[in-house]
Amino acid sequence: MVASVLLVFMIGFGSILTVSTEAREIVFGWMRVRYQSMYEYFFEGEVENPENVVYYPKWLPEDCEFETSYDTLSGKVYIYSTPRDSLVQFTYISRSNTGKLYMDGVDAEPKEVMINGGEGTLYISHNESVTSNLVWMNKSRTVLFSISGDYDEDVLIKIAENIAEK
Repeated sequence: MVASVLLVFMIGFGSILTVSTEAREIVFGWMRVRYQSMYEYFFEGEVENPENVVYYPKWLPEDCEFETSYDTLSGKVYIYSTPRDSLVQFTYISRSNTGKLYMDGVDAEPKEVMINGGEGTLYISHNESVTSNLVWMNKSRTVLFSISGDYDEDVLIKIAENIAEK
C-alpha cells in the first residue's frame, strides 16, 4: 500500500512539474549549500536555452576604477579598485550547468532582498577586513549575480539594480 501511495505521489508530482512553470522554479534553479566556512551556489536542473547575454554594471560609485575583466566557462568577472585599497568584484554565471559560486559569508549577517524581481541574499560583514556580498538571481532563476565590495547595503543594492545587458 505504501508503495502504491508513493507511486501515485511521484506520478502526480512529475505531472505538476511538466505543466507548471511555477512548480519547476521551486524545484529547479540556483541552490545554496552552507559548509562550515563558506556557501556554495550551484544550479540544479537543466536549462533548455542558457542565456548568452553579457552583463555589466552601468552604475558604480565614483571612486571605483576599472581594473580588469575576464571570461569564465560560465560567465564573466569584472574587478574594480577603490581609493581605500579594496576591490569591488561583479560576477555573473549564465551558463548554469557549468558554473558554481563559492562565497565566504558564513560569519556575515544575511538579509533576504529582491533585486529587479529576482531573489537574493545580502551578506553584511561586521569584520572590517572582510567585504560584504550581495548574491541574487534573475527572475527566471537561470542567471546568478554576485557583487562583493567594501560598501554598505544601499550602495551594493544600487549597483545590483543597475546591472545592464550589453
